[in-house]
Amino acid sequence: MSAVFDKEFEEILIQEAIIMKKTGTEYGKPVYEDEENGAKVDIYWESKNQLIKTDDGREVTSSAFGMVRSDENIEVGDLIKSPFGKEWEILDVQSTPDILNKKEVHHKEVYV
Repeated sequence: MSAVFDKEFEEILIQEAIIMKKTGTEYGKPVYEDEENGAKVDIYWESKNQLIKTDDGREVTSSAFGMVRSDENIEVGDLIKSPFGKEWEILDVQSTPDILNKKEVHHKEVYV
């Protein structure tokens, strides 16, 4: 990865969010790990309505998105507590390739 690009990317990750993994379902509703067991991640968060396509092919409106490092373990269906305290179910996760080394993932975009 480009050291300059990495430095610029790190400078925008100024907020913190918490990822709570989906652990199963109970009575048809998702169950998540407790917040204190969740993973704290540095994130760039932006409130922005946009149309996205979910894994099952549905088109839905995403209310916000965040950018996180590529090594974060985030999956569709997990719960994210935004930097502003609101909890959202993750609707989509997209990997963005490194512009200089397209074989590597530079960061992930999380849509809620």
